[in-house]
Amino acid sequence: MLIADNIIRHHFRNIYFVTGGACGGKTTVARHLADKYGMLLYNWDEHFPEYQAIATPADQPAMSRRNTFASWEEYFMRPPHEYAAWLEQTFQEQTGMAVADLIRLSGSAGDRKIIVDGFFTVELLKKISS
Repeated sequence: MLIADNIIRHHFRNIYFVTGGACGGKTTVARHLADKYGMLLYNWDEHFPEYQAIATPADQPAMSRRNTFASWEEYFMRPPHEYAAWLEQTFQEQTGMAVADLIRLSGSAGDRKIIVDGFFTVELLKKISS
């Protein structure tokens, strides 16, 4: 099932995104804004264990792969292109779960604004948010 971008945009009308690469200050900025403006904070990283628990190898192969490495060396010592491709696929798989979560959260938040600390691509954000 696909959800049209205009429907997601409608549900995301009170959602604001802080996105970017690792260690760029997203969490610090998002927490500050949430505190200052009384916004709900949705931290992408905090939800990863929940998403991974429902991931299946058939539907989310990259997220499912994380627990199958024999050692930390195998996890971190992959060639850079292999690691980057796996990371990109993991983000894509997690994005669908986060969008579903944010639609649910936006329905229960009423008029309260939500700030998201996560890894959404700029291309996707242009489609699903204003």
